[in-house]
Amino acid sequence: MISAQFAGLPLNAYRKLEREFHSWAETLMPAIRFRACPLLSEHTPRISPGDLKNIENNTAGGYVHIAVFPSRDWEQVRDRFRFDCRVARLDLPGDLYGINWETVKGALARFLDFETRWCDAIRPRDLNHPLLLPPPSFEPATEVRDYWRTCEVYQKNERLTAANNALQKVFSLHRKAAEGSAKWWQDARERCFRVDPARHGRTPAERAGADRFRFCFKVPGGFHYDVDHHRGQAFLLYDASGTAHKVRRANVDPWGSIRK
Repeated sequence: MISAQFAGLPLNAYRKLEREFHSWAETLMPAIRFRACPLLSEHTPRISPGDLKNIENNTAGGYVHIAVFPSRDWEQVRDRFRFDCRVARLDLPGDLYGINWETVKGALARFLDFETRWCDAIRPRDLNHPLLLPPPSFEPATEVRDYWRTCEVYQKNERLTAANNALQKVFSLHRKAAEGSAKWWQDARERCFRVDPARHGRTPAERAGADRFRFCFKVPGGFHYDVDHHRGQAFLLYDASGTAHKVRRANVDPWGSIRK
């Protein structure tokens, strides 16, 4: 199942396409859910804080594949939801005056085709996936230093192969096992990240029932890693803000939120 939303199109332009969009979206069910999220602006393709909030509300409902009309400020959607959702700039000319449904439908179809391929090759399937490790806290080996961004690929199928190869390299370098112990992740600084089955310390949003996603995978509420050092010594651990914490043991979630 892929749940997607079409965002960034001014309201007046969207109204011209609304009937065709809904008719087409219904033909995609049940494998694909597609929701429109037009801008609050009638005519100007400019994304406001209110528009970001509307997109966020949709993502909380699972619509985590975001197709964005190519406005000048579409990058703020990408930056806001990076690594949690998929945000793709649609392959459209950006000309609101000449926009028509056939052109938009073709761009959305190409978007969905690639997203399906990405899900098959890259999207996490369980909690033992390296994309759930927190970039600010987990330090990969040099050859896979930026594997999170390597997996954030769009449009070109050959990049999927490179991304999948990077993931396999992360497994070979950082996945550890020992007799009588569950497998764990060990980074370049010998810090061990073990999935904590207790799932305590839920965020206020999670306690209120909100879902959170990482690389389009729904992360269970309270999910985090229990982190210590391979040699039992104190170590530094960086959180999402870049602040270093000196600890002997800590809990850290996929977003780099640290509890000592």
